[in-house]
Amino acid sequence: MVNWSDVKPEDLEYAERAFNHGIKKEEYEEMFRHPIDIKGFKEKGEIRYRLIGKSYGKYILAIVTWNKGKVKIFSGREASEKYKTMYKKR
Repeated sequence: MVNWSDVKPEDLEYAERAFNHGIKKEEYEEMFRHPIDIKGFKEKGEIRYRLIGKSYGKYILAIVTWNKGKVKIFSGREASEKYKTMYKKR
């Protein structure tokens, strides 16, 4: 079981496409300090997670996986209104 709020910057790895939607490394790092919604799903034979968190005033949605003590971020973007509303209700 992953304790997401304990993830540190040195625990993060980034796929090349993690930055395609303008999310910066520092924003990902901050997001892990404030994760609010985490949902696991299976894709390509592995467990991945959809995380939503707040970072410097933005709500970010990221797709990640946990492997050998590292969190690999596949992609991220600013969360849609649907997900922002989900976050604000908590």
